[in-house]
Amino acid sequence: WVARARRGTEVLVTDRGAPVARLVPVRGVDPLEALIEAGVIEPAPKGVRRRQPSTRVHLHGDGPSMADYVARQRR
Repeated sequence: WVARARRGTEVLVTDRGAPVARLVPVRGVDPLEALIEAGVIEPAPKGVRRRQPSTRVHLHGDGPSMADYVARQRR
């Protein structure tokens, strides 16, 4: 059944004749590719390795902590 979906066929899964699930081929563009095509982001040049920051970023002030920002994004 997976091979049929890979070829573009939608497969309806039934339980004693009653539809319970649908297996469909994945369609669409990779989200990163869509952002690149829209000009929102640029891909890294070929051969460039991802680097880790050499030092930690420290937040100063009385505002929310970085953990607070991350927790808010995950809601």
